[in-house]
Amino acid sequence: MSDKIGPVALASPEKRGEYLNREADEEISKFLRAAYLRVERLLRTKERELHVLAAALLERETLTQQEIKQIVFGEPKQAADYDAERPHDAGGLEVR
Repeated sequence: MSDKIGPVALASPEKRGEYLNREADEEISKFLRAAYLRVERLLRTKERELHVLAAALLERETLTQQEIKQIVFGEPKQAADYDAERPHDAGGLEVR
């Protein structure tokens, strides 16, 4: 929702006037720039966690929610510890 345009559903660009098209484009650009800056700041802030998680995923390929929390927020366990904790079904597929 835009403070400038308001909570409206806009018709296709061909059915809108030039002024509204320009305003809509400016508002969309503003939202996208703000979102980009927020994500960029978050990625920089969490860079260490991203690298640790990426390394674990390269090693393990799949991780459970608990494993991700352990890796990101605590000391990573050894790969053998993960295997002992993971339940498997008869077909060898992981059960989550």
